[in-house]
Amino acid sequence: MKWACGIIAAPRPSPDSLSKCLASVHSNGIGECLVFAEPETEVSCVPKSQLIIRPNRIADPVGNLQCSPEGRLGNFQNWLQCAADLLTQDADAFLIVEDDAVFCPGAVSFVDSLLWPDSRCGAINFYAANVSVLRQKAVPAFVPWPRSGLMGSLAVVFRRECLQELVSDTDIFEYQKDLILSGRLKPWDRRAIDTWVGVRMRAMRWLCWTFTRSLVNHHVPPKMKENSSLGHGPSIGKRATLRYVGDNPQDLRKFFRMK
Repeated sequence: MKWACGIIAAPRPSPDSLSKCLASVHSNGIGECLVFAEPETEVSCVPKSQLIIRPNRIADPVGNLQCSPEGRLGNFQNWLQCAADLLTQDADAFLIVEDDAVFCPGAVSFVDSLLWPDSRCGAINFYAANVSVLRQKAVPAFVPWPRSGLMGSLAVVFRRECLQELVSDTDIFEYQKDLILSGRLKPWDRRAIDTWVGVRMRAMRWLCWTFTRSLVNHHVPPKMKENSSLGHGPSIGKRATLRYVGDNPQDLRKFFRMK
């Protein structure tokens, strides 16, 4: 499969988040990726040829995007525009990464060997969230995501047809519309892209598969309690990484008991 990779980035408490993320992406064999950075993000680690500062874009905007006075699209709109920008590339699989994701070695080649486990599999999530339906799997497994909205969108690879359907969805700007019209939420402050993606995929009859051991981890420096760009606080509870396989995993196919 031919991959295209986009990283959405925003200012974070830890200024080395993006560099750590990029290093792990490159060490997984993805040499070229595009970084879509919000204003004031630390981007000195990114080659200019791979960097797009929002609200700049490659593709036509997804619907009626609105940026803040500072030029910020926000998590939700940046993700959507990233998807549209990536779809201009000649690729079969589209990896969208948040800039605090750190991949375990071998994760990308492992997932590439699994594309696609089902004719209606539209995406594979590298990240496993700490939810009970996944915690109950004592043996490492690769399974369809059992809930509606996703829990975490740190690193998800999409089939072209699925991602194209998502960015073309007329429901995009119905989501949280009531809050925006009431003035309680600005368009650039929309969040929960993972919830929206999971709900819309299910409505479109696409499946998202995931693992019961996470292939990516949140980057949080040892002396910091949290590194969220959205003010979510520490990655605890359901937002915690579920049983990260580690920075030196064994053979992933054997680990997940695949032939």
